[in-house]
Amino acid sequence: MTGMKWIKIDTGIFDDSKIRLIESMPEGNTLIVIWFRLLILAGKEFTNGVFMINDKIACTDEMLATIFGKPIATIRLALETFQKLNMVDLIDGAYSIPNWNKYQSADKYEINRARDRKRLQEWRKKQQDKKEIPQINTTSQNETFHETFRKRNETATEIEEEIEIEKEKEIYKEKAVAVKTPLSLIREFSGDNKELLESLRAWLDMRKKMKRPLTARATQQALKKLNELSGGNQDSMVKIVDQTSLKGWLTFYPLKDQPGTLGGVLEHIDEIIPDTPEDDEATTAWLKEEGILDD
Repeated sequence: MTGMKWIKIDTGIFDDSKIRLIESMPEGNTLIVIWFRLLILAGKEFTNGVFMINDKIACTDEMLATIFGKPIATIRLALETFQKLNMVDLIDGAYSIPNWNKYQSADKYEINRARDRKRLQEWRKKQQDKKEIPQINTTSQNETFHETFRKRNETATEIEEEIEIEKEKEIYKEKAVAVKTPLSLIREFSGDNKELLESLRAWLDMRKKMKRPLTARATQQALKKLNELSGGNQDSMVKIVDQTSLKGWLTFYPLKDQPGTLGGVLEHIDEIIPDTPEDDEATTAWLKEEGILDD
């Protein structure tokens, strides 16, 4: 088995008596490093822990010295030490690590790779069925499920979660668009009529100064009433709105040159004048002075 991405290391390795003996030697730290490099090299390049090139040429101590970039004397000392401790064998001129499966099970590794490939295939099929989750392709045929998503820093579940989040964002945007403001409502109502828009904006500003700002719902109702009073005529709308702003009224009323009724006005008297005269006769006189009622 070649090309392994990892090997197993016991977390208690430095409690092992052999490792502790090596550490106590003059070049103990260097030998420990060489031991780990042998394990990694065996998993990465060689088969079953046997240091053979192409299963034909035995890897000599000189070759190992070149690979590790260490003096040949140091490599020979390490190999001799490892042989004495039964950590390395020399059989027919080839170095090998006995009980290699203790460090890395090639069969188990293959099983895991096969399982991951199957999981990746199933996941891809699931995404194809949905047709809404983007495909993530591996960069090589030997890449496993975990390796693929480790590179992308995401998993299939995380991808689905991200898509759900994006959907929620879109829904939120749609709701946000659906929420109107008084300003957006008068713009929509005015269309291309800039004069009407300016009159309505002045009316909104007037209400704000009076500390009686409109909600979106109240604005819709007021515009509906304006449309009814004007008969849909935008010139009349401008006059009605300007009259309302000039008089400081909170809502719209017919133009003063149009017939009005006292009952209809009095129904909204609290909106017209916060402090209404207590005397009905005085109130009527005030309404005539303001042009709300005809003489």
